[in-house]
Amino acid sequence: MTGSDKLRIETYFTILDRVKSELEKRCAAYINTFDKYDFLTNLILLSPEEITQKANKLQEFYNDDLEKSFACECVHFRAYLQSLNKNIDGVIELSIHLRGNNLDTVFPNVDIALRMLLCMAITNCSAERSFSTLKRVKNYLRASMEGNKLNSLSLLAIETELVNKMDFDAIIDDFATQKSRRKAMSTRH
Repeated sequence: MTGSDKLRIETYFTILDRVKSELEKRCAAYINTFDKYDFLTNLILLSPEEITQKANKLQEFYNDDLEKSFACECVHFRAYLQSLNKNIDGVIELSIHLRGNNLDTVFPNVDIALRMLLCMAITNCSAERSFSTLKRVKNYLRASMEGNKLNSLSLLAIETELVNKMDFDAIIDDFATQKSRRKAMSTRH
């Protein structure tokens, strides 16, 4: 085999196979997760019994976050949506309508479930970006760095937008005034 054939077969195809399998695993995980929430986007189309059954499954899975009254709230929210005589499609629109009309106090568990669903993909991506940043920060040049220094440096690298807006001169001045070691001068002659 030539060098390019060896690189293609042993490295490139291996990487592609790994990426494909990881994407398939991720896709299956997202499908499994979103299947738990699918009834929220079809509240008007489902019967109250179906909503109760699916909401109870979701509540059991997230029993620390959703109260036992979640299924009842979903059925009442369905009745509310039917009374509107307007079509609200999608999770984002439901959440906007719920919060825009101050209904999050009336249907708090529905609001929590919608926010959990909307935030799920974002938190996954931000966690992956954090690990990617950590990999860049802790390279062979900083192999011995551990603990608080590594955490702080990683946080600075992850939150570069905030760091760019900081006034470092003011921070340095503040640090200098707090850490200054001034000794009282004696008045002996």
